Amino acid sequence: MERGGRILILGIDPGLAATGWGVIESAAGRMRYVDGGIIRTSPDALHISRLDEIRRGVDNAARRFRPQMAGVERVFANVNGKSSMSLGEARGAAIAALLGCDIGIVEISALQIKKSITGAGRADKKRVADMIPLLLQDSPPKPGADLSDALACALTAAPLSRSFVGNESHFRLPPIRKTRRRVRR
Repeated sequence: MERGGRILILGIDPGLAATGWGVIESAAGRMRYVDGGIIRTSPDALHISRLDEIRRGVDNAARRFRPQMAGVERVFANVNGKSSMSLGEARGAAIAALLGCDIGIVEISALQIKKSITGAGRADKKRVADMIPLLLQDSPPKPGADLSDALACALTAAPLSRSFVGNESHFRLPPIRKTRRRVRR
Protein backbone atom coordinates (compact mmCIF):
# COMPACT_ATOMS: atom_id res chain seq x y z
CA MET A 1 0.00 0.00 0.00
CA GLU A 2 2.35 2.70 -1.10
CA ARG A 3 0.21 5.81 -1.31
CA GLY A 4 1.84 9.22 -1.40
CA GLY A 5 5.13 7.93 -0.03
CA ARG A 6 3.48 5.82 2.65
CA ILE A 7 4.84 2.35 3.17
CA LEU A 8 3.45 -0.41 5.35
CA ILE A 9 5.94 -2.64 7.13
CA LEU A 10 5.10 -5.88 8.92
CA GLY A 11 7.32 -6.95 11.81
CA ILE A 12 7.45 -10.56 12.95
CA ASP A 13 8.77 -11.90 16.28
CA PRO A 14 8.66 -15.67 15.74
CA GLY A 15 8.02 -18.21 18.46
CA LEU A 16 6.29 -21.58 18.63
CA ALA A 17 4.04 -20.70 21.58
CA ALA A 18 3.51 -17.07 20.58
CA THR A 19 4.42 -15.27 17.36
CA GLY A 20 4.04 -11.52 17.54
CA TRP A 21 3.17 -9.45 14.48
CA GLY A 22 2.90 -5.70 14.12
CA VAL A 23 2.20 -3.36 11.21
CA ILE A 24 3.55 0.16 11.07
CA GLU A 25 3.20 2.88 8.47
CA SER A 26 6.24 4.89 7.46
CA ALA A 27 5.46 8.26 5.89
CA ALA A 28 7.75 11.29 5.64
CA GLY A 29 10.06 9.94 8.32
CA ARG A 30 7.23 9.39 10.81
CA MET A 31 6.18 6.02 12.10
CA ARG A 32 2.59 5.19 12.98
CA TYR A 33 1.17 2.08 14.60
CA VAL A 34 -1.44 0.44 12.37
CA ASP A 35 -2.27 -2.90 13.99
CA GLY A 36 -0.71 -5.91 15.65
CA GLY A 37 -1.37 -9.07 17.53
CA ILE A 38 -0.11 -12.38 18.76
CA ILE A 39 -0.61 -15.76 17.16
CA ARG A 40 -0.84 -18.19 20.08
CA THR A 41 -0.59 -21.92 19.60
CA SER A 42 -1.69 -24.62 22.02
CA PRO A 43 1.06 -26.73 23.55
CA ASP A 44 -1.39 -29.66 23.39
CA ALA A 45 -1.71 -29.44 19.59
CA LEU A 46 0.46 -31.44 17.23
CA HIS A 47 3.74 -29.69 16.46
CA ILE A 48 3.02 -29.51 12.74
CA SER A 49 -0.44 -28.06 13.46
CA ARG A 50 1.16 -25.31 15.55
CA LEU A 51 3.47 -24.43 12.68
CA ASP A 52 0.53 -24.34 10.28
CA GLU A 53 -1.34 -22.05 12.67
CA ILE A 54 1.63 -19.64 12.65
CA ARG A 55 1.80 -19.79 8.86
CA ARG A 56 -1.93 -19.10 8.53
CA GLY A 57 -1.82 -16.25 11.08
CA VAL A 58 1.06 -14.48 9.34
CA ASP A 59 -0.60 -15.10 5.97
CA ASN A 60 -3.84 -13.52 7.24
CA ALA A 61 -2.02 -10.42 8.52
CA ALA A 62 -0.01 -10.12 5.29
CA ARG A 63 -3.08 -10.43 3.05
CA ARG A 64 -5.14 -8.08 5.21
CA PHE A 65 -2.59 -5.23 5.26
CA ARG A 66 -0.54 -5.98 2.11
CA PRO A 67 2.72 -4.48 3.39
CA GLN A 68 5.55 -3.69 0.99
CA MET A 69 8.10 -5.37 3.23
CA ALA A 70 8.52 -7.38 6.40
CA GLY A 71 11.18 -7.46 9.08
CA VAL A 72 11.71 -10.89 10.64
CA GLU A 73 13.89 -11.51 13.66
CA ARG A 74 16.76 -13.89 12.96
CA VAL A 75 17.15 -17.04 15.04
CA PHE A 76 19.87 -17.00 17.64
CA ALA A 77 21.69 -20.04 18.97
CA ASN A 78 20.10 -21.13 22.22
CA VAL A 79 21.58 -23.32 24.93
CA ASN A 80 18.59 -25.63 24.53
CA GLY A 81 18.80 -27.25 21.10
CA LYS A 82 15.13 -28.25 21.09
CA SER A 83 14.07 -24.64 21.76
CA SER A 84 16.32 -23.40 18.96
CA MET A 85 14.84 -25.95 16.57
CA SER A 86 11.25 -24.98 17.48
CA LEU A 87 12.06 -21.28 17.11
CA GLY A 88 13.66 -21.91 13.73
CA GLU A 89 10.66 -23.88 12.53
CA ALA A 90 8.25 -21.15 13.69
CA ARG A 91 10.38 -18.59 11.89
CA GLY A 92 10.35 -20.75 8.77
CA ALA A 93 6.55 -21.00 8.87
CA ALA A 94 6.28 -17.20 9.11
CA ILE A 95 8.78 -16.67 6.28
CA ALA A 96 6.95 -19.19 4.08
CA ALA A 97 3.72 -17.21 4.56
CA LEU A 98 5.46 -13.94 3.66
CA LEU A 99 7.08 -15.43 0.57
CA GLY A 100 3.72 -16.88 -0.45
CA CYS A 101 2.31 -13.34 -0.36
CA ASP A 102 5.30 -12.03 -2.37
CA ILE A 103 6.46 -9.71 0.43
CA GLY A 104 10.11 -8.71 0.62
CA ILE A 105 11.86 -9.79 3.81
CA VAL A 106 14.60 -8.19 5.88
CA GLU A 107 16.24 -10.52 8.39
CA ILE A 108 17.29 -8.67 11.54
CA SER A 109 19.23 -9.94 14.54
CA ALA A 110 18.11 -9.25 18.10
CA LEU A 111 21.30 -7.21 18.60
CA GLN A 112 20.48 -5.02 15.58
CA ILE A 113 16.92 -4.48 16.82
CA LYS A 114 18.05 -3.51 20.33
CA LYS A 115 20.71 -1.16 18.99
CA SER A 116 18.28 0.46 16.56
CA ILE A 117 15.50 0.96 19.10
CA THR A 118 17.44 1.81 22.26
CA GLY A 119 20.90 2.72 21.05
CA ALA A 120 22.36 -0.14 23.10
CA GLY A 121 22.81 -3.62 21.66
CA ARG A 122 22.62 -5.24 25.09
CA ALA A 123 19.34 -3.61 26.19
CA ASP A 124 16.78 -5.84 27.89
CA LYS A 125 13.26 -6.53 26.58
CA LYS A 126 11.67 -4.06 28.99
CA ARG A 127 13.80 -1.21 27.69
CA VAL A 128 12.87 -2.08 24.11
CA ALA A 129 9.17 -2.26 25.06
CA ASP A 130 9.37 1.10 26.85
CA MET A 131 10.71 2.75 23.68
CA ILE A 132 7.91 1.56 21.36
CA PRO A 133 5.29 4.15 22.44
CA LEU A 134 7.93 6.89 22.17
CA LEU A 135 8.81 5.94 18.60
CA LEU A 136 5.32 5.35 17.22
CA GLN A 137 2.40 7.68 16.74
CA ASP A 138 -0.87 5.97 17.66
CA SER A 139 1.07 3.38 19.65
CA PRO A 140 -0.74 0.29 20.89
CA PRO A 141 -2.10 0.36 24.42
CA LYS A 142 0.34 -1.56 26.64
CA PRO A 143 1.82 -3.91 24.07
CA GLY A 144 2.98 -7.27 25.40
CA ALA A 145 6.52 -8.53 24.90
CA ASP A 146 5.79 -10.41 21.66
CA LEU A 147 3.95 -7.46 20.09
CA SER A 148 6.64 -5.00 21.26
CA ASP A 149 9.35 -7.18 19.72
CA ALA A 150 7.41 -7.42 16.44
CA LEU A 151 6.94 -3.64 16.30
CA ALA A 152 10.63 -3.14 17.15
CA CYS A 153 11.47 -5.42 14.22
CA ALA A 154 9.27 -3.35 11.89
CA LEU A 155 10.78 -0.09 13.18
CA THR A 156 14.30 -1.41 12.58
CA ALA A 157 13.38 -2.36 9.01
CA ALA A 158 11.66 0.99 8.30
CA PRO A 159 14.75 3.08 7.38
CA LEU A 160 15.53 0.56 4.64
CA SER A 161 12.07 0.72 3.09
CA ARG A 162 12.73 3.56 0.62
CA SER A 163 15.62 1.79 -1.08
CA PHE A 164 14.15 -1.68 -0.59
CA VAL A 165 10.63 -1.44 -2.01
CA GLY A 166 10.61 -2.46 -5.64
CA ASN A 167 14.21 -3.68 -5.69
CA GLU A 168 15.07 -7.00 -4.10
CA SER A 169 12.60 -9.48 -2.70
CA HIS A 170 14.88 -10.58 0.13
CA PHE A 171 17.98 -9.32 1.83
CA ARG A 172 19.79 -9.20 5.17
CA LEU A 173 20.98 -6.24 7.16
CA PRO A 174 24.75 -6.17 7.38
CA PRO A 175 26.09 -7.47 10.69
CA ILE A 176 26.96 -4.96 13.36
CA ARG A 177 30.70 -4.55 13.45
CA LYS A 178 32.33 -4.48 16.83
CA THR A 179 34.54 -1.48 17.35
CA ARG A 180 37.76 -1.68 19.24
CA ARG A 181 38.29 0.62 22.11
CA ARG A 182 41.51 2.52 22.04
CA VAL A 183 43.61 2.15 25.11
CA ARG A 184 45.18 5.37 26.24
CA ARG A 185 48.71 5.15 27.44
